[in-house]
Amino acid sequence: MKSAIKKGCLGFILILLLLFLNGCNTKTYTVQDVHFKRNMTIDLNSKNTPLNLISDVDGIKVDSSNIKGNKFSFKNLVIRYDTFSNKKEGSFNITFNTNDPNAKSFTKNIKVADVSKPVIHLKKKKIKFYVDEYQTIDFYKYFTYEDNSNIDDLTVMIDSSKITQNAGSYDVTIQVYDKAKN
Repeated sequence: MKSAIKKGCLGFILILLLLFLNGCNTKTYTVQDVHFKRNMTIDLNSKNTPLNLISDVDGIKVDSSNIKGNKFSFKNLVIRYDTFSNKKEGSFNITFNTNDPNAKSFTKNIKVADVSKPVIHLKKKKIKFYVDEYQTIDFYKYFTYEDNSNIDDLTVMIDSSKITQNAGSYDVTIQVYDKAKN
């Protein structure tokens, strides 16, 4: 009986010791541990925020689950920013506030730019028409396009130069460019 009690006490002491040692190894993260991506650009009109530019904390990858609104949380560390808009292109100094007693705030320069290409949506992969109609076809009826920038700033180019008066299959190239030349 005494042997069982000693083993039980020894096991309990080992568990307490492990819990204590594990608790002692808990790292307190600071702003110094936070690493931002090299490219500090956010796409115009995107859902990204300045917090999406944080790549890791002390080598540990982070993702969108660490972000809620304008607040980034990682273990003991909290980082926030007050205001930010990605509706206008330019470079902006964003001030981040933290709960780190050694660095209550810091500033990063963040660029907002149109880096997304316009998207073309084909209504049909193939269209059929008669040979005598090839010069009057309105190709705009067969596709739509969208972009994250002003739709009026887009340039549409349709190359149908390969179509001839002969019956057959021909490729038509549709290109859409925005003001940023995407």
